[in-house]
Amino acid sequence: MAEALDSVVPTRNLLEALAVRLDAEYEPRFAAADMDVAIGRAGSLISRGIGVEISEDWYWFKAARWSLLIHGWVPVKGLIELEAAVRDFLETKLLAAPLR
Repeated sequence: MAEALDSVVPTRNLLEALAVRLDAEYEPRFAAADMDVAIGRAGSLISRGIGVEISEDWYWFKAARWSLLIHGWVPVKGLIELEAAVRDFLETKLLAAPLR
C-alpha cells in the first residue's frame, strides 16, 4: 500500500490533509522554540506540493509537475516521500533553533 501511495500523483485533497496534519503537529513545537510556522498546500498551474513558512521565509516541496509531453501531472515525490522530506526539513530547523 505504501508503494501505491508513492507512485501516484498526490491530489490537492491529499496534499491539504497532509499539510493540516503536519501543521497541527509542528506548530506547537515551533511556538515553544519562539518561531512562527505555517504549513499548507501550495501550487500553481504547472506544479503542486507543500509550502512551509518559517518566520517569514518560504520553502517549497514539490509533489507533482504538469507535463506538456503527456498533458498530465507527473509525480515528483509521492505522498510518503514528500512527508518524509518535509518532516526532515522541519526537524532540522527545530534543531537549529536557538535555545530559549
